[in-house]
Amino acid sequence: MEKIKECPFCGSNEAPRIVFDYQNGIEDADGQCCICCDCTTGGCGGSGAYEMAESEAIKKWNTRKED
Repeated sequence: MEKIKECPFCGSNEAPRIVFDYQNGIEDADGQCCICCDCTTGGCGGSGAYEMAESEAIKKWNTRKED
């Protein structure tokens, strides 16, 4: 699996992590996940798009304009 890059909003390397819908209480998200810069571990709370596959969520999070 591809490594999750730093947060594009705040630059944190430690806070970004995979978040699944059931952790956020979203009942109608059908098993989707996203990458979130976890504000409980020093991040800014920014998040990426919800995707059905972890690999797609990581790919979108890791996409940068410069790339």
